[in-house]
Amino acid sequence: MKKFTALISVLAMLTSLTAFPASAETAVPVDVNADAYAALLDSYGCDADKDGVVTEEEFRSVQSLRMNPCGFEDLSWMAGMDALTSITFEEGTLSDAAAQSLLQVPQIDTVQMYNVTLDSIGFLRDMKLKYCRMQECTPFSDSELLSIMRVENVTVQKGFAAKGGVFPEGLFSTKDLMLTIEDTSVACLDTYGTVQSPSSNSIFYGKEVGETTFSLSIYGREEFTGKIIVEDFTPEVVPLHETPVEAPQILDAIHHGGGIGTALLKGDTMYSLNDGALQVEAEHVRSFHSDYIYDETGKNGYCDIVVHHDGTVTTNGKQLHTDQKFVHGEDGCCITEDGELYVIRKENGEYYADLLYSDFGMYDPKVGQCFFSKTGEVIYKSYMEQEDGSCRWQAFPTGITDVISAQANYFVDKNNILWQVEHEKGADPQVVKVAENVASIGIHKYEEYPIATVIYIGMDGKAYQPSTGKEVTLIEASEDPEKVQHYLDAANFSVWYDENGKMMSDPSVGHDYHLTRDNVLTIDCRGKKTAITDVVQFVDNEYSEYGKVLYAYFLRTDGSLWCYSSETNDFSEITFEVPEAIAGDVNLDGSVGVADAVLLQKYLLGKTVLSPAQAENAELCKDHRINGFDLAALKRMLLSS
Repeated sequence: MKKFTALISVLAMLTSLTAFPASAETAVPVDVNADAYAALLDSYGCDADKDGVVTEEEFRSVQSLRMNPCGFEDLSWMAGMDALTSITFEEGTLSDAAAQSLLQVPQIDTVQMYNVTLDSIGFLRDMKLKYCRMQECTPFSDSELLSIMRVENVTVQKGFAAKGGVFPEGLFSTKDLMLTIEDTSVACLDTYGTVQSPSSNSIFYGKEVGETTFSLSIYGREEFTGKIIVEDFTPEVVPLHETPVEAPQILDAIHHGGGIGTALLKGDTMYSLNDGALQVEAEHVRSFHSDYIYDETGKNGYCDIVVHHDGTVTTNGKQLHTDQKFVHGEDGCCITEDGELYVIRKENGEYYADLLYSDFGMYDPKVGQCFFSKTGEVIYKSYMEQEDGSCRWQAFPTGITDVISAQANYFVDKNNILWQVEHEKGADPQVVKVAENVASIGIHKYEEYPIATVIYIGMDGKAYQPSTGKEVTLIEASEDPEKVQHYLDAANFSVWYDENGKMMSDPSVGHDYHLTRDNVLTIDCRGKKTAITDVVQFVDNEYSEYGKVLYAYFLRTDGSLWCYSSETNDFSEITFEVPEAIAGDVNLDGSVGVADAVLLQKYLLGKTVLSPAQAENAELCKDHRINGFDLAALKRMLLSS
């Protein structure tokens, strides 16, 4: 749901690398000694606008510094670098005096040294670093390295995360480390959606109120132990609706996503989320999906495709150029009521529909570029170059029918034969027989390969790789550690930047929100903690300009939509405005016409179905049923008008 957010974050980061240009004749150098100034000019990023002058403003905004320590006896001038957190020394000797002066620069939490000579490393212990790496430096013994490491106990609230362990990280190879928790019913590693690498420290999640310990082993020997305290945290208990409401459908949407890539479909109205409120994006929506659409040059772009109740289609808000009427959209295509499949094409900024196949049956999301005909045959959809050099979608019948199991481009038929549809660029797809006596095919993990991949199960109950036919041993779901989640959902809020381009989100401190197994949503926004009960799904989040206010959206168990605002550090419900019903507007196009009578007649003949909103407008006699009397009433309305 964060496709747009990721793009905006990258653009903001690139923008942050460029400061407003200033004339070198008017720029005033920062007031430091000559050696320090030379080191600043030589370090990448200190002269942000590249005008040959490091100003006081640039000096104070430097976040990382890379330099040769030779000749320096005092580095305390770095204390004026307000944003400095990381320093890298390369080559030469770091004198004891220079090392000790670093204790006057408390904002530094990361030190890296490459090919540096130094007499002692005691100063590193006193700096209380988060990370330290020494490569090709003066060798020090394991006991000396251990002496500069320190234990940070963990205090965390139930449902939240906090960092702790043994610091600094980086002194030992990760393969030689093991961090363990004694009682994982009290606390665990905060690893939802990620696999944490071995480390001397970690982010801990508080599961239940209580105490336990963690231990760090190096080379298989326990060296450090620390305490984990999980404190209670009382969430807000906000009453639910006495009668559950219809929850909106959550959609991935670029054009209609309001800048965060998420839209909501409630009834047949599509909304975006903006600064804690709803904004109408499209009305009379019958179906919606997003997909990649090719243009005349062969390039593709992500587009929102909306099929309206009157059969028209808009793509990224533009009307689709076609006389056809559609009932559904999927996989970058639109389907008519008679089963004609049209693929959408972009040309000169406009969108067109090309007939691809006339006997469409259904899509199966598991089979990628394939679909099924009305007779059940597998049809392969491929983007092919034509003789004139242009590219068009083409449909290729495969001859594969009576499919009982499918995954990607593999299909098992009723005779238990496994087929594969192969396709090389520039060539027509080919159907290959892979194996016989196959019961099913799907996504599984097996012992020799940690990532889930396509595996088929034979009639003998054994598992095999389709590419080689090699037998493999599956990892059962109960044995798969990634299946044992300690919470329903967790993630960081989108990264954001202030007006100076400085990144303000810090994912290294743990997930910003957790949805616990007992449906409590906990939020940690810049150190402000809050929580609310009865939450079933986290929807998305956004920031106001320059990240001044965070808005986080979520659904509660009664179907209602709510929002958290960091401005008030509180929760509020977002209500949907129900569009005014128009009696007789069966196709929901905003007016009453002949098309409404035609649609109602189709419904009475069993040729189509009506949405709840359509049914409400069609029920003209107000007798809680839809029949021929309603159709007669609609015809009278049309005659009278």
